[in-house]
Amino acid sequence: MKARRILFRFDGALFTLVGIIVMLFPSAAPALHDISLSNAAMDDTRRLLAAAYIAIGMFCLAMGSKAMPAVGRDMGCSVRGASLLLLVATDLVQIFGSRWKPESLVAYVIVFGMMGAAYLYWGLIRPEARMQQ
Repeated sequence: MKARRILFRFDGALFTLVGIIVMLFPSAAPALHDISLSNAAMDDTRRLLAAAYIAIGMFCLAMGSKAMPAVGRDMGCSVRGASLLLLVATDLVQIFGSRWKPESLVAYVIVFGMMGAAYLYWGLIRPEARMQQ
C-alpha cells in the first residue's frame, strides 16, 4: 500500500538526514547536563552511530520502493517497528538518567514511538500481503 511506502521513505529520509548531521557535528555537549562528559571518544561513538543511521535510512528508502514485494514490506514493517520501540526504550532510560537533558530526547520518543506503532500495526495487525489476497 502507498501509505507504507510513504512511511518507509519518510523514515529513510529522516534517518539519513540525522545521520549526516551527526556525522558532521558529532559533539553531544549541547544535549548534556555536564559538558565535561563530551569528549573525543564520545564523538567517535556518535560518528559510528551516525553511520548506522545512514545505513538504516538507506535500507528504509529501499523498502519504500515499488520493487519490494508486499511480503517483504510486511516483514520490514514488523522488524522496523520493533527496532524503533527499542530506540524509544533507550531514549526513555536516558531521559530518566542524569546525564542527558530530557528536552534533547523527547521529540525522538514521540516521533519514533508513533512511527514504531504504525510499523507494527501494518506489519502485524494489517499486513499488506494478506490484504491483497
